[in-house]
Amino acid sequence: MKGKKRNLILREDALIIDALNALNDCPYGLVVIVDGDEKLSGIATEGDIRHAIVKKEYTLSSPLRDIMNRKPFVIKEGYSKNQALRMFSDSVRQLPVVMKDGRVKDILLYKEFCDVLHDTKKVTVRAKAPLRISFAGGGTDVNAYIEKRGGVVLSTTINKYCFGTLIKRSDEKIVINSRDYDLHIEADSVDALRYNGRLDLIKAVIKLMQPGFGLELYLQSDVPPGSGLGGSATIASVVCGLLNHLRENKLDEYQLAETAFQAERIELEIAGGWQDQYASVFGGFNFIEFKKEDVIVHPLKIKEELLNELESNLFLCFTGDTRNSGEIVRSQIESYLLKDETVEQALEMTEKITLDMKNTLLKGQLTLFGNLLHEAWMIKKRFDTKVTNPKIDMLYKTGIDAGALGGKVLGAGGGGYILFYAPHLEKAKISEALTGAGGKIVNFNFDFKGLQTWAVQDN
Repeated sequence: MKGKKRNLILREDALIIDALNALNDCPYGLVVIVDGDEKLSGIATEGDIRHAIVKKEYTLSSPLRDIMNRKPFVIKEGYSKNQALRMFSDSVRQLPVVMKDGRVKDILLYKEFCDVLHDTKKVTVRAKAPLRISFAGGGTDVNAYIEKRGGVVLSTTINKYCFGTLIKRSDEKIVINSRDYDLHIEADSVDALRYNGRLDLIKAVIKLMQPGFGLELYLQSDVPPGSGLGGSATIASVVCGLLNHLRENKLDEYQLAETAFQAERIELEIAGGWQDQYASVFGGFNFIEFKKEDVIVHPLKIKEELLNELESNLFLCFTGDTRNSGEIVRSQIESYLLKDETVEQALEMTEKITLDMKNTLLKGQLTLFGNLLHEAWMIKKRFDTKVTNPKIDMLYKTGIDAGALGGKVLGAGGGGYILFYAPHLEKAKISEALTGAGGKIVNFNFDFKGLQTWAVQDN
């Protein structure tokens, strides 16, 4: 039994004045009386006590055993909702919960019970957010470059997702389960969460959002972590969305993306850009401008027939390897801050080619788009030596030699997925060549909805 309820458990030799003091401290309307073995003997309600004193048959020094109800309504441990509802009535608003051995476990109050019933219809929330593919601009979305020039990114989201479920708890405990990392962690409260390398990004989001209640989180993704599709930012966006769903004052899309960014880049100091958070929250084809003072998401209006053709000509090849993107981006940032001319020029060229790719996409010049994708990859390889490796170079060359017009490694590079653009009729031949070289082909469709959350009703 929790808190002040314990004071309502009195022995048979306790006095009426003891009961009044207990009820004054914890106004639940009754005291529960137990014998020397802590087994239920009876109850005494405020009405019982008042009636006894008014009739002047008993005094404040009279023992409770003389006025208690020896056959009270009780409910057994392990009760169901329906059992409790049948027990409550106009005259019964409190029920001692009794264990099999007769000892008192709790006092069930009608008001608390109704609050729980009301909450169960909205305490479970689910969310999903799409992963993204970035066509060009990655690298110009880091703070060092934004502060000097401002960055731009061209990207879209696809039908590969991160999923989350939040179950609201009645206590302050925080429970996080990650299927991707096969981890289960618990903390007594939000304040008790500690960064220790185990699901720290999820902890950071929770600390920033300050939910004010305990919760259980269940998280998983369609792709392995570190695969270049913005998975960490997307799972952070999912957690932001789950917690936001239960807020009275909802955050908008920009605020959700900023919160996910703050958790990863500022709270945890993980090197990286801004694009992933905005892509997953907003969804769809976007040209995103990163200015010194602000971020602006420009949804692109592309004809449906053009989207269908582009979707038919794109596919992913998984290299089989994942990587730590933070290390690659950190190295790139250091080179830029040290005024490495190769990196500076590559970033400036990336910014220009991103604008060109946006224009070719809007004009429907898909062959040129594919060629520019190849140019963007050649430029990106100049960011840092870790962007590519012999395996990536071999798979990319295999795809190009088999007929692909262009492609690029997604994310910071170093592993994960390679995006290829190829004429549709050449895809089967290219896929066969890549599979023979050790790659795994993944087709996809575009996603236009972004972050979605919904309540699960208790049936």
